[in-house]
Amino acid sequence: GEQSVSPSQQRIVIDSGKATPRLAKIWRKGTWCDVNVRVGGDVFPVNSQVLGSESPLLLAHFSKTRTDPQASLEPLKGGSDIQPAIFELALNYMYDGRCTVPNIYALVQLLATATILQITSLM
Repeated sequence: GEQSVSPSQQRIVIDSGKATPRLAKIWRKGTWCDVNVRVGGDVFPVNSQVLGSESPLLLAHFSKTRTDPQASLEPLKGGSDIQPAIFELALNYMYDGRCTVPNIYALVQLLATATILQITSLM
């Protein structure tokens, strides 16, 4: 028989309709990453211009810390509440135009992260 999947276990695909697979591939290789963003205990190499183009808050944050290749989201209001796995989903969305969220709970956290970071296309 068929197994039913509860909403808490159902994967959700968020697609902006503006996929950028080449940009995502470059990011995943670590090419052109000029900032290491620390979220919790994890470090994510990113390109500040890509993130700044998706988030006015991150654009301002990276502009202030331009000379420091190490950045943390903790100084941002609500930044210490962002979980590394959720930030990684947000990165996938910002770079690839889409992400797959594992369940409804992660979706709620992703939308809260989008609000904190002002990722308007995801809010």
